[in-house]
Amino acid sequence: MDFVERVLVLRGPSNIEKFRLSCEPKDDQSRIGTWISAAVNRNVKDVTFIDDQSTQQLFSLPNLVELEIDDCSWKNLVSITICAPKLQRLTIFEPHESTPANSGGCHVRIFRTHLAHFSCCGTLTNEICFVESSVVESCISLYSDFYRPRQSAWLSYKLLEGISSVETLCLTPDVLHVLDHASDLLAFPLEFRNLTSLIFDSDKLKLHRAGFWHILHNSPNLRSLHLSEVGLSEVPSNCRENGTLDPAPPCFLSCLHFVQVHNFIGREKAIAAVGFLLKNAKALDEMWIRLAGSGVMTNKIHRRLHDLPRWSKIGKIYSG
Repeated sequence: MDFVERVLVLRGPSNIEKFRLSCEPKDDQSRIGTWISAAVNRNVKDVTFIDDQSTQQLFSLPNLVELEIDDCSWKNLVSITICAPKLQRLTIFEPHESTPANSGGCHVRIFRTHLAHFSCCGTLTNEICFVESSVVESCISLYSDFYRPRQSAWLSYKLLEGISSVETLCLTPDVLHVLDHASDLLAFPLEFRNLTSLIFDSDKLKLHRAGFWHILHNSPNLRSLHLSEVGLSEVPSNCRENGTLDPAPPCFLSCLHFVQVHNFIGREKAIAAVGFLLKNAKALDEMWIRLAGSGVMTNKIHRRLHDLPRWSKIGKIYSG
């Protein structure tokens, strides 16, 4: 053990590419902790979970407050439970592309945690579910598996279902694209009854997507909506000839008081999207448009927006 410690602690600043540790629980736990810390501090890259039992011990930590799982291989695992009652922040980075090495199939249970923040990014190949747990704020960025798009959609649906207690939710439009591969799942409502702030970050959000309206229809207490570079190329399927929704999301009529649109360039489809929201979100008190840089045709955009009903009463334009 002394030799191992000298090798790890006194080897200088060079990185450790791979680190493998096999030991018995009866071994000196404080020294083992020192070894693991040394590997982490030397920027170790490859982590492979060998079996359910050893991995379960790793994730059963009563005093753990923050956990980040970054591009780890779950391929040897069937079922694992993250049981850390004091856990406040959990971040899971999955690979962006599915390969045989990370094809997974593990059932990851997050048990009896009350998270302040949960983030998940990548292509889901494992089922992540929350059991007797809650989340206050969450950021989700998911990508569809090119070879198994329906499985990606189902796993994404299960994940969103598990964080239904969330109050602030940040999504990328890619999440809606993933759900499009299994639209029949949306027949079973994803209810976000505590959700007050919904953010769609990066990329253009196409307002006709069924997943977008599904979330709005099932977020009855939504107060603020933040969008990025919106566009309306076709109206939603439940839109009347006069451009109104039937039915409209309940929050549109009662509590959605604020909408902000970032990266606004002022294209025709973007103007149409703003007009559509102004017409249908009857409870709106404020709408902010943030222009995409100083090179856009500000005066022309001002004129186009002022021609929209209700804009002069509740609309504001900001640069940058």
